[in-house]
Amino acid sequence: NSRSIAWGVAQAWAKAGAEVHIACQARQLSRVQGLAAEIGVTRVSACDLRDDAQVAALSEDLRSSFGHVDSVLHSVAYASPRAMQGSLLETQREDFAEAMDVSSYSFLTLARHTAPLLSPAGASLMTVTFLGATSVVPSYNVMGVAKASLEALVRGLAWELGPRNVTVNALSPGPVNTVSARGIKDFVGLKNRAIEHTPLSRSATIHEVGEAATFLAGDGARSITGQVLMLDGGLSAMAPVPFVRDGDDNNDAAAPSPL
Repeated sequence: NSRSIAWGVAQAWAKAGAEVHIACQARQLSRVQGLAAEIGVTRVSACDLRDDAQVAALSEDLRSSFGHVDSVLHSVAYASPRAMQGSLLETQREDFAEAMDVSSYSFLTLARHTAPLLSPAGASLMTVTFLGATSVVPSYNVMGVAKASLEALVRGLAWELGPRNVTVNALSPGPVNTVSARGIKDFVGLKNRAIEHTPLSRSATIHEVGEAATFLAGDGARSITGQVLMLDGGLSAMAPVPFVRDGDDNNDAAAPSPL
């Protein structure tokens, strides 16, 4: 959708002159086709990354359309409302497995199926992560676990694909007000507290993330791999944000320690 990080990247890549192919959920196909037309992108297809056969078909579509691929962006994540609105301790096995499958394993299967298409002259794989992969973000719950797994995949794939002249990196914006972010309990409060603690006093925009992805796709980033590129306005450089536990009366209290 027009507020997604993926859309910001698609716009930036098209603006830079790339031939762009967008894949999305089948139920979003007509909407995405309309958006793609606004930036002159005509190649849009449906693909469920949980289905290896569909990912293989997408790869074949890319082969027939382009012959080779220079850059791939993975911008997919999901955890059930039950998992995101409850507590991490109460996460059910099926919700945990679903979050890991959609948010982390899908990057691996996308990389595996597109790797044969990546240009030997130099190519890049990218995904999108968040600070909750390495630090506790209240209410991020099982998604933090999935993003930690995703970042481990970035490092492992960077090692394996390096000899093929392929870079693998993650983009980590701060709290961005996307549609998906609405699934995080008290996201608005979380975002506001983060912005108050950020040197730039704001979060990254989807367009800034798009420009960063364009940089990672270019020659200037050929020596950058296995990294998480922080696009959070400096939030990650600061001491912990003063989050408050549910039920605390003093909203100005300093960040409580786990104990």
